[in-house]
Amino acid sequence: MKQQNYYASVIKRLLAHLIDIGLIYLIIFLLTLIFPLLEEQRNSIFIEANYLIISFIYYVYTTSSTIKGTVGKKMLGLAVVNENFNSLNIKEATNRYFYYFFSFFTCGLGLMVIFFNPKKQTLHDIFSSTYVVYLKNLKENNA
Repeated sequence: MKQQNYYASVIKRLLAHLIDIGLIYLIIFLLTLIFPLLEEQRNSIFIEANYLIISFIYYVYTTSSTIKGTVGKKMLGLAVVNENFNSLNIKEATNRYFYYFFSFFTCGLGLMVIFFNPKKQTLHDIFSSTYVVYLKNLKENNA
């Protein structure tokens, strides 16, 4: 496997993440329109609880699906794969989601690891043995 340009860049990963956050908050907003009771419960704790529940479902489902990543990653031509460069199963995607919190609980240092890791892994990628790669290169190597 070519190491150069195989693993997703920091910028692409950041952009994908921003797209995903926007989608999750859009889903929460639409749910408040559909269920008026949710509108009455609009407070910081309630929104954060909804964010955690919806983001869990969103990240685990999309990362373990056939698109191999979130909508943001798909839009930018990225995929999340395991150490064998295969799609994640539900357990691997769930582990990756929960390890993601370690990247943040370290005051963001877990995210900064990406700048020093040759495979451009963050702390949650390292703990879950996953990689974010360019989908095009993944398809070329599997062909």
